[in-house]
Order: sequence, then C-alpha cells, then structure tokens
Amino acid sequence: MVEKIRPSVVRINTSLGDGSGFIFEIPQTGGVALVLTNAHVVEGAEWINVTLNDSTTFSNEILGIDPAKDLAVLKICCGHYQALEFGDASRLRARTRVVAIGYPSGISGKASVTGGIVLAVRLNRGRWVIQTDAAIDPGISGGPLLSLSGEVLGINTSKYATTESGVPVEGIGFAVSEVSVLQDLLALKSGDLLPTPTPRIIPTPTPTPRPPPTPTPTPNPVSYFNEGNRLMNLRMYREAILQFTIAIRGDFNYALAYSRRGGSYTALGEHVRAIADYDKAIRLQPTATFYNERGVSFAALRKYEEAILDYDQAIRLAPTALYYTNRGNANSRLARTEQANSDWAKATACRLEPRYC
Repeated sequence: MVEKIRPSVVRINTSLGDGSGFIFEIPQTGGVALVLTNAHVVEGAEWINVTLNDSTTFSNEILGIDPAKDLAVLKICCGHYQALEFGDASRLRARTRVVAIGYPSGISGKASVTGGIVLAVRLNRGRWVIQTDAAIDPGISGGPLLSLSGEVLGINTSKYATTESGVPVEGIGFAVSEVSVLQDLLALKSGDLLPTPTPRIIPTPTPTPRPPPTPTPTPNPVSYFNEGNRLMNLRMYREAILQFTIAIRGDFNYALAYSRRGGSYTALGEHVRAIADYDKAIRLQPTATFYNERGVSFAALRKYEEAILDYDQAIRLAPTALYYTNRGNANSRLARTEQANSDWAKATACRLEPRYC
C-alpha cells in the first residue's frame, strides 16, 4: 500500500519552513494536479517549492486557504501524476489502525511512514479531528493519514509535545478529518477561501446606517444535494460528487443523492463506482429510474445479462419507451434478435400511444 501511494505524496519547502502534502485530484486540463496541505505550511510564504518523488520540483500557485481549519489547496504544473482517493472518516472508530506519511524536516530521500491507531475522534474549534498515536513529526504536517487500504482519512496537522504544565508527552497527534476536509474542498479549489488583506478602517463623522445582514441559511443535506445538481447540470461532475457525498454524510438514507452521485460517476465513465451507488439507492428506494440507471452502467461494462435484469425490473415498475429501448439494445448485443425487435417495437408503440406500454 505504501509503495502504491508514495508517488502521490509531495515535499513542500517554503521560505518559512517545510511540510508535506498530497495530490488529491487531477483535473482534465493536461499536466495539472491539485495538492492538499495545511494552511500553516504555506500561508505567508514568499516562495513555495513542491517536489514529487524527491526529484522533480513543480511550479505552483495557491488556490485557496482556510486558516481556521488549517487547510490549503495548491495547483501544480506540469507533469504526470496519480491522485489519492478519500475514504470515509465519518464512521471511524477508536483502535482502527492508520498510517501517516510525509517528509520530516531536513531528511532527504523517500517519504517517511509511521503507523498507529486512532485514539479518538473529536470536534475541535469547528472542525473534526482524528487523534492518533502515529508519530506526526515536524515536516509531516500536510501529509495524509491513511487507512490500511490507502484511502485518505485525514490530513496530519499537529502534535502535543508537552502538557499544559510543561510535562513532555509522546504519542498524541492530530489530523483534520476527511469529513471537515470535504466540507471545505469546493470552496478551496474555487478560490473562495483565499484570505484577503484586512482593510484599513477610516472613521467617518456621519456613518450611514446599514440594515442588519440577512442570516445565512444553515447548510443541510438538501442544500448540498441541490448544489450537486447545479454542478452536475454544468458538467462539473467531480465537484458535484463532492456535494452529493456531503449530503449523504448528513443523511445516510438519502436515496436520490446516491443515485445522482452514481449519475456523476457514470458521466465520468467510472461505472463500477456508479453501480455501487445505484445499489444503495435501490436498497433504500427500489424505483424504476434507479433500476434503469444501474442497467445503463452494467451495459457500459458489457454486462448485458445484468443490465437486462435491471431493465426487466424497471419495466415491471413503470414501462416506458426508454426502458424498452435499453432492453432491446442489450438483447441486440447478445445477438437475441427476436427479443430485441420485440422490445424496439414496444418502445415505438409507447412513443405513439402511452397506453400501449
């Protein structure tokens, strides 16, 4: 697992010190990758170097910084990369084994790896953090905290060196949980969280009264779902997946959110992930639409028998021209000409007169 994920972990050197980060997304724009790290690693630095495999240094720019959650996103260019996948830290429990990886300050060569267990998951200053006994030494800040399967559960951010009374302690480190990372990620990528200089306040003798600010609605699963739909309509599928994921974290029984996330994966050609989401949607709410969508993904993987079973279910629940057409296409792929022609004929009849469905 470590050898698999090493190429995605980067060394970050700045005018202020050293840290780590990791590639979490490769946009469609050629040669570009997005890197996640801690805000304290890059904020205020006059220059930043991002080095991959301890050999190649890339030009970069800061897309967004959130000092409150200690998160930052950089864009690097230009090369060939691989990205890490996020896991699900919302159900993380104590004593789960984890791995931290990064570049301790002043040590050249490959990224260092430490292991440990989860001690606790806490809400701290508005963000979820994972407390672990994995060694988080200076320089590893910004690197990933991983499950044993190599999925990112959090971002290593700090350690306790002493108690409040000054007694030295070992084995208490913290990582920003993936749950809090996902809540910020879209804004960080878009630059909405770039800090702006504090304006100089000039007092005026007769200030103009201002109306009270309109309260901002509290985000909830439905609002994240609606934002995901908006992004999906704009063909911003990765960003939509992020919003649907947050909606699901808020309501694990949100069948439509699973379906729409599956649709985003389908649009990206990631049909195995799409099918996993459609499975969850169907278990929660077995509708004709969900069966048809899963059938489309099965057909894209050339699993036509499975696709036909799903189209059968869709037709039983709500026969439409689309479902007959899809089943006809799958039968045609299996050289079942008679069944295919029958389905296409029914699809034509449905279009001409819905009562014939």
